[in-house]
Amino acid sequence: MKKFWIGVFAIAALLAGAAATGIVVAQDSNSPEDTAPKTIPGRVAAILGLEEATVEDAFQQAHKDQRTQAYREMLDRRVEKGRMTSEEAEEQFLWFQSRPDSLTGSFQRGGHQQSGLGHPRSFKERHPGAGMRRWNKRHSQESKQ
Repeated sequence: MKKFWIGVFAIAALLAGAAATGIVVAQDSNSPEDTAPKTIPGRVAAILGLEEATVEDAFQQAHKDQRTQAYREMLDRRVEKGRMTSEEAEEQFLWFQSRPDSLTGSFQRGGHQQSGLGHPRSFKERHPGAGMRRWNKRHSQESKQ
């Protein structure tokens, strides 16, 4: 039994030593990773020899163009399916292009703002009036009887 505990303490000491060595090596400030840019645009700028702000602006413009194209395609699909007229689609597209940049990331698909703490919304919040429809259905059946 005594040999077992000696083995357990020896393994624990080896693990503690390995962890301490890992921490010391990780805190070495002369490593080349510390001087390399941390963001993708920063790395692209370093590779191409450009300023990081220029590359960041290009990334933001490309992202905005993709969102605009996807929104236009979604509106075109709705017109094809007969869910809206081409005039309504054009009006919504003009609104989409003229909205401030501060609104670009705060809306989910479908145009509803995301809930604050990430909690799922209840059925009644997503479908207003659903409870009223059930109430009307129940009471209209009672009045027929």
